[in-house]
Amino acid sequence: MKRILILLFVLALSTPVYATFNDAIESYEVGNYQAALQEFQTLAEIGNKSAQYNLGMMYLDGLGTKQDLVKAWAWIKLSDEDAQKEQELLANIEKHLVEDKKQEAEFYYNSIFGSFGKQALVSQLMPVFNDRVEEVRPNITPIKTVPPKYPATAQLKGIEGWVKLSFGLTADGSPTEIVVTDSYPKGVFDKETIKAVKQWQFEIVEEDLSQKMDYFIAYQFSTRSGFSRKIKNAIDQVEALANEGDFLAQYYYAKYAPIVFPKKKVNSTEWFYKAAQGGIADAQYEVALNLLEGKGCEQDKEKGINWLLKSASGNLGRSQFKLAELFLEMDNQEKGVFWLTKAVYAKDKEIAYELAKFLDESSFQQFDSKTVLEQLQLVDEKAIDTPIRLYELYAKTYADLGNYEEAVDYQKKANKLMRKISKVTDEMTQKLELYKSNNKS
Repeated sequence: MKRILILLFVLALSTPVYATFNDAIESYEVGNYQAALQEFQTLAEIGNKSAQYNLGMMYLDGLGTKQDLVKAWAWIKLSDEDAQKEQELLANIEKHLVEDKKQEAEFYYNSIFGSFGKQALVSQLMPVFNDRVEEVRPNITPIKTVPPKYPATAQLKGIEGWVKLSFGLTADGSPTEIVVTDSYPKGVFDKETIKAVKQWQFEIVEEDLSQKMDYFIAYQFSTRSGFSRKIKNAIDQVEALANEGDFLAQYYYAKYAPIVFPKKKVNSTEWFYKAAQGGIADAQYEVALNLLEGKGCEQDKEKGINWLLKSASGNLGRSQFKLAELFLEMDNQEKGVFWLTKAVYAKDKEIAYELAKFLDESSFQQFDSKTVLEQLQLVDEKAIDTPIRLYELYAKTYADLGNYEEAVDYQKKANKLMRKISKVTDEMTQKLELYKSNNKS
């Protein structure tokens, strides 16, 4: 684990949400038995045999929970389904079980074997991998693109990297609310990329306005040989650690190897799946999305939802929000509202803006304008270039709360930004006049 964390520091990459076997061991060693029990349980339920064994031992010793020989026997037996090395320990536990408890233990074992045994988890969670790894992009045509300039300082120092960004579109096809979703090295190429993309133009129809555009731009000196040997060596080291079973390395190899080695045709879904089995919630989320989209694997909505449930249990707001959307699409309002509530309380900054927009457009009584405002206040305004729609939503939310002074201020900000890139629409002008009128009364 230390080796990959050092490598990530060198690469200036942020770490994802994860709960690995090592975390559970560390909790156990410092006497935080309840946390260790929960971490072992989470990993045991996605097939980690060592976690299943340790979970059984904690039930046996009554650590973090009351002693339960039935569960101890069942989990240890499940951990041993392939190796058959714990027969003596299982026999010793059986000696302390009366006949009806033996039957209960067998029943409990059959139940967890049916849910968390090797074959059960393959059918519930394992993707059927294929070679379909291309990116799915919105069907919107760019009619004008401007290449970004290579920053002079980066060029002189021989720095290479990339930028991934997402943005919306105004009615005339101009990019707005540009957000850098990932970049390497952090901050080096962001400014020039945003500056260039702001000059792009798209041919759109009205329904395209709800879509998010996702683009990837690479900065490299030789398009023929790809990225420099330094970056390639770093990813090679990540690959070596990934092959040794380091879950964090597997996650980052899935994320960045296709960028650095496009000709290798790395199937990210396979590596995300390996990392997901190690308890990395971000990897579980990525596997879920790929299963839902059929990217790198056969499309499988049921398995996708199963992985979302796993990562959502780790309080990953993105997964909780996605589950809410899926269940609401299936007209399961009870589950949809349940996961929507979880997503709100998760306070996941990465989805706060999208969640605020979703709540504003919904008609659920549980989520009022105050809830929308709380989500908006989680959004980092500085991370969004030209946040016109963000300011408009702030204005509407404050108006809904009866605070027309703030509504006027935010609508003015939105109109001022719109004036810089396009013509202020009649609708935006009318909103400002309405808020001003209500503020005077």
